[in-house]
Amino acid sequence: MRDQIKSYEWITSLYLEVAKRAIEYSPQLFIWSIDAERDLEALGSSVLFKVGQDHYLITAGHCLRQNGEDINIGVLNAKNEMHLVRGAVIIKTGDGGEIDLGIVKLSSATTEMMFQKYKFLDVTQIMFNKGIPDETDYLVVGYPITKTKINNRTKCLSSEPFVFIGKSKDAKTYERFAYNVKVNTLIRFTKRKSTYVEKLEMNMSPEPKGISGGGLWFIQSYEIEKKEDVVFFLCGIMIEHDDINNFMIATKTEALVQLIQASHTVNANQPIVP
Repeated sequence: MRDQIKSYEWITSLYLEVAKRAIEYSPQLFIWSIDAERDLEALGSSVLFKVGQDHYLITAGHCLRQNGEDINIGVLNAKNEMHLVRGAVIIKTGDGGEIDLGIVKLSSATTEMMFQKYKFLDVTQIMFNKGIPDETDYLVVGYPITKTKINNRTKCLSSEPFVFIGKSKDAKTYERFAYNVKVNTLIRFTKRKSTYVEKLEMNMSPEPKGISGGGLWFIQSYEIEKKEDVVFFLCGIMIEHDDINNFMIATKTEALVQLIQASHTVNANQPIVP
């Protein structure tokens, strides 16, 4: 097995290196509070991606629309000021909740703002899951609400990313809970029995609410000489946490293709919701 090739300390150092880089592609999402005008609230996570001259924000569909209502999401710019994300929104849901994806084809103004603080993945950094075996290690990166502290009075904000190594479930688990292994990746997660990747010892992981829209990342090989040479790919978008059955759920990157294709003829600079 892959996790027997190198020492635990070496593997952890690789995942920390990947996490450090993945965060550069992963803006946290915020909304203006409906309870108090101009108060900020944490909402979820996202990943940035580009195809040619088009730039996208990828997240969970429910971070863009809930109960039939569109959500005006924002990210923090280079000055840590709220910037509402503008562009064309396309959402794909279905298959009993197995697919829950949304993209924003970003306007030129939002794209320019993103480049001041973040990076965009390209097609060489996204991997389809065919050929990856069951019970494989992945990295989950997102922003839990419990680790985001906002003082709206003083305009101070601090957030800590959720960086977690988890092993995918076996085929029987997908059958038992009626998930499609071609669409979803199920990651083992027990809050009280998880290794939060920044520490080597077993410890309490944070409640993962807020990581929806964050990336599921895969390391191609542990057999490298320097951790800086680690090769990693985006393999899914996190959509849900099943705390009763102790796993997190991702929609695989294969489902992104239709959304990107559907966006080709859409003008991101037109006043399209949100």
